[in-house]
Amino acid sequence: MSCSRYWLALLCALPLALLGPAASFAQQPAELVVSLRDARGHALAADISVRAPAGGPVLAHATTDASGVATLRGLPASEARVLVAGRMPDGTALRQPGDDAGGLRVWLAAGATRLDLRAEADGSVVPDPATMVVPEGLAEQPGAAASTPAAAAAPTPAAGAPTHAREMALGWLLAAAFGLALLVVLAARRRV
Repeated sequence: MSCSRYWLALLCALPLALLGPAASFAQQPAELVVSLRDARGHALAADISVRAPAGGPVLAHATTDASGVATLRGLPASEARVLVAGRMPDGTALRQPGDDAGGLRVWLAAGATRLDLRAEADGSVVPDPATMVVPEGLAEQPGAAASTPAAAAAPTPAAGAPTHAREMALGWLLAAAFGLALLVVLAARRRV
């Protein structure tokens, strides 16, 4: 095989080595951590479901633990609806009023996303204004209808979760290793 064919092979393989880690980062599943508390800050028990948008299928289901937290894993990084079902300690049914009756709209990012919810005295479940960064209705996904409210689910990096910078560094390292291996093979073929 001639030297020019080796260089052609290197040029064809280099983009694959560089784009591989970026593609794996984009396909990383999302995790949603939901906390539910009443207006006084007490943890509440409830069933949490994540549904695909527009009445799609249920993607995950969990029950809050004693601290009022439920973790839903293996979700696609996309838009989803979060539904809450349960009762307050006094027996009042939890409900999601208005546009949120079909589920609170959130945008899940790859990795962990945290959603803090608060149940009002009348049972309505809303994003907790004390912890959520952007008020409901102001966080819009690009290209979404302007009148559609969105919950401000704040992305938080999970412990040990890969970051984009780490993934890209790995891509460059693999590309450099591949290039070095190709140069060693070329040098060995010239000596033979």
